[in-house]
Amino acid sequence: MNRKEKIDLEVEKIINGGRVEFNYCPVYNPKKNKYIGYIATPMFKNMLIDLNKVKQAATQMEKTDLLMTTIYRKQFLAFIKRRPSKLSRLIISAKLEDLSSLMEVYFSERSFQECKVMLYLDVKKGYEMINKFSNISSNISRLLNGGVELITSINSNNMYEYDYILRISD
Repeated sequence: MNRKEKIDLEVEKIINGGRVEFNYCPVYNPKKNKYIGYIATPMFKNMLIDLNKVKQAATQMEKTDLLMTTIYRKQFLAFIKRRPSKLSRLIISAKLEDLSSLMEVYFSERSFQECKVMLYLDVKKGYEMINKFSNISSNISRLLNGGVELITSINSNNMYEYDYILRISD
């Protein structure tokens, strides 16, 4: 079995209920001098495969939305099981093109909406994605109105800067 077939198989396993584990890393707020939440990074059974490779394979298979919906659903479920307290937050790092999947999962169950969620958006391809997917700004507004907070940046030491003024509106 070649490398591409292994990655394609990994995509199918994830979509069909294969286990995706998450590595939770605490995020520190220097202004409050405390840890405020956990950022979760998907970990796959095959450690040689990362999320970008899995997403590329899913794109070729035309299953990207299904893959990301599955990963976000499992991320919420794992966080609900493991969170140390009701005050802890799930910090999700997402790309603009994955917002529709995140929104679908977040609004699908009441228990997900009860989680305190902070969203760090990867906007490297911002204007390109906004032009490609016209619903991105409305998805961001809907998530913000649903109680999700935005983080402006996370640096290499897992410290974050949060801007209360950062509200995206039409």
